Amino acid sequence: MKDFALVLLGGALSMAGGAFATWIQTKFARRTRQQELIAEKRIEACEQAYPRIKEIESMLDQCTKEDVRRKMHEYEQWFFDHRLFLPERFANKWLGIRYGLDRSPLLEEKIPETADRLTNLWKSVREMADEAVREIEREIGIDHLAAEIPCDPGRTS
Repeated sequence: MKDFALVLLGGALSMAGGAFATWIQTKFARRTRQQELIAEKRIEACEQAYPRIKEIESMLDQCTKEDVRRKMHEYEQWFFDHRLFLPERFANKWLGIRYGLDRSPLLEEKIPETADRLTNLWKSVREMADEAVREIEREIGIDHLAAEIPCDPGRTS
């Protein structure tokens, strides 16, 4: 009878061990899948962010402030839908650009006494746009690709 009880105990412990191992595997598989989904969303968000911020950066030099402001507001819903998956520094730069664009009309109204502040604001907005572009390039690895491509200054295309 003692041997039978030990066999039953061994079987019960074996089942418990198997159930525990399955639970652990499931937990790690779920966590791994979650991390994969987050990585996919980050890549997708960065792929969408890059042309948008490049467009904004280009518009800062070529278009009116009002056109740039309109474009930023056009992209606002996209930004807030993807903000969790964008690099934090990029998101902060995006918000800084938007703030600068929204603030500039207030400074333009008082132009005689705020001309220097307006100039500094636009310089800051352009710098933030450039930094945002570089942040996305770092995130998606474009800066590493550029570093690996040798430059031949004597070559003509």
